[in-house]
Amino acid sequence: GTCVEVQRGFALIGETGTGKSVIVVEGMSQYMEKLSLVPFTINFSAQTQANRTQEMLELKFEKRRKGVLGSAVGKILVCFVDDVNMPARETYGAQPPIEVLRLLQDKVEHYRPYGGVWDRKKLTWNDVVDTVLCTACGPPGGGRNVVTNRYFRFFSMFNVSAPSNAVLK
Repeated sequence: GTCVEVQRGFALIGETGTGKSVIVVEGMSQYMEKLSLVPFTINFSAQTQANRTQEMLELKFEKRRKGVLGSAVGKILVCFVDDVNMPARETYGAQPPIEVLRLLQDKVEHYRPYGGVWDRKKLTWNDVVDTVLCTACGPPGGGRNVVTNRYFRFFSMFNVSAPSNAVLK
């Protein structure tokens, strides 16, 4: 709740089956009314493409004014990206869907105070405001890839460890 309230993205990292996705979904439902959240989820897979990722994001954005997109006024749009490390790497090692998300979060102080997206038709930049990304991913291996620090630098990272046998009982 605190990360979303200050509009800071967070990443939950842990083994499969530790409940990362459940934690995020339950947390968003608890704070939905208190913080005026508009939550939505994007599930990544090895076949996820950058164009489709941007389309899914743009469906949720409202136009605030020329060159500015975001949530409805007075609300915070919270995008939960599950299995963020699943997209396949391209020839040069980049993961295009993750690069779209990185642009959304990227803020270059004094030059560009907001992250955003490129309008692919008009070839113009759109700032994105009042939007928070949160992600969950498992460790690399089994189809999951290493995600660059260039992307994860925007997030507060939390490890979700497997519960002990006593907790499960």
